[in-house]
Amino acid sequence: MTASPGSNPSVWTGTTISRLSPSSQLALFGILVILGVGAAGYAQTLLVPIVSAFLISLLLGAPQMRLERLGLPPTASASVVVGLFLLTAAAIVRLSFLPFEQWSASLPEIWQALRFKLFELRALLLKLEDVKDAVQETTGIDATGGDGAAMGLPDFLTSIMTGVPATAGQLVIFVGSLFFLLASRQRLMQRLREKDRAGRPWATRLRRFLDHAESSVSIYLAAVTFINLGLGLVVGLALFLIGLPNAWFWGGLAGLLNFVPYIGPMIVTLLLVGAGLLQDGGLLASLAPAVVFFVINLMEANFVTPAVLGRYLLIEPLFVVLSLAFWLWLWGPTGALLAVPLMLLLQAAAVSVKEDEEDEVVAVELEAVNGLA
Repeated sequence: MTASPGSNPSVWTGTTISRLSPSSQLALFGILVILGVGAAGYAQTLLVPIVSAFLISLLLGAPQMRLERLGLPPTASASVVVGLFLLTAAAIVRLSFLPFEQWSASLPEIWQALRFKLFELRALLLKLEDVKDAVQETTGIDATGGDGAAMGLPDFLTSIMTGVPATAGQLVIFVGSLFFLLASRQRLMQRLREKDRAGRPWATRLRRFLDHAESSVSIYLAAVTFINLGLGLVVGLALFLIGLPNAWFWGGLAGLLNFVPYIGPMIVTLLLVGAGLLQDGGLLASLAPAVVFFVINLMEANFVTPAVLGRYLLIEPLFVVLSLAFWLWLWGPTGALLAVPLMLLLQAAAVSVKEDEEDEVVAVELEAVNGLA
């Protein structure tokens, strides 16, 4: 009697799919990937805070376990860890906004300084205008590039009013998910170990994946956090020495945006170009802050980070770029921030599958040896 697919789940994986031709298996895999990507994009509002909470829980799991070993119950230890994390994040955000408050009070002076810098570039702008007029007269093409309409203030305020409730909801989902992931972490691992000892293959695979994921993601996040902290201090000190106002703010911003590979440093460089243009001095002096940051970031990206992460993790730059491009396209700036940790999760899953295959090979060899004996 043939078992139905519903009565034995292994029929689907071991029999039905294996009977398909390679092209059919590839088509089935492609369909599943497309459906998964579409679902991830559609459920972005729900998935982003949950995935973020899962990644942060991998980093905070070790401190929470230490608190449990000291005698705190899981709920209390999770509350302490989540509370300290939120306080630290709130302090960082608050300190980051202090310079913006100062700038808002001195907008007229900033505008006057910017106009003075633009006046120094007037000759170049006039030459570009002459080139544009010459091209327009020769080709008859309007070089203005459209009507130049911009988002008005009412539309801007409307976007803020509609975005604040969604952001608040995502924050609640993030905090709740992080708390319950930490509070139930030890109990979940204990159940997985029990199922593993009972001979459940799925429990073995899941336990191995969680172990590899926690190891790689926590090492990456901890190492990158310390690296970016050092980068922020060095950049802030260097900008302070060359006389840039709010140098420590720029150092902190450089450290925060460096969590986003490639794109973050590019944004900081452009912002420092704008900040330098507001200072007294010539064009070369105005570009000095951006050049200083570019040199420091170049040394960090090519020497410090590979030396630190290379001792524990194998991260290919090509995969980083591809992961960054994919998650930036799918989830926007938040996806870019999560790109490398998500790539490490995929790597952990691949390592777990490889270990399962090695265990199966060993089991087959042992059966063969026992049969010969």
